[in-house]
Amino acid sequence: MTREQARIVALAVRPARRGDLIERSSLQLDPTSGVVDDHGSRSRRQVTILAHSQWQAACSALDEELHWTTRRANVLVSGIEFGPEFLGQKLRIGEAEILIHGELVPCYRMDEQQDGLQQQLVPDWRGGIYGEVLHGGKIEIGQDLQLLDQC
Repeated sequence: MTREQARIVALAVRPARRGDLIERSSLQLDPTSGVVDDHGSRSRRQVTILAHSQWQAACSALDEELHWTTRRANVLVSGIEFGPEFLGQKLRIGEAEILIHGELVPCYRMDEQQDGLQQQLVPDWRGGIYGEVLHGGKIEIGQDLQLLDQC
């Protein structure tokens, strides 16, 4: 994928609308419900993934050190950066397979967390990506991501 192997560095769920994220060492992904125990999954937006380096770029632009869960994503990964070339691609993480449907566009809630954060997440897909769970399974911190053949 990139110079280093892409892998999961953190995981989280948001069990309630507008609630705090809870970090976990593993998540269960399901093709019907997305991230098990997560609130608000939709058919094409069942899991959200944030790249560590892109998150750090947004934080640096704000001159702030914000915890990654401020972004309200399910999965934080290292060793990869997302962009438009990921649209329609499939990722395998552990037992799960995810079809990437789009850029995770930041909303006004980001500025509720930190003034100016929404704008800093806009460039270069810094806000992450979202996708649909095609094949479910358990994912865990430390597992590698594998980009599969294009759909």
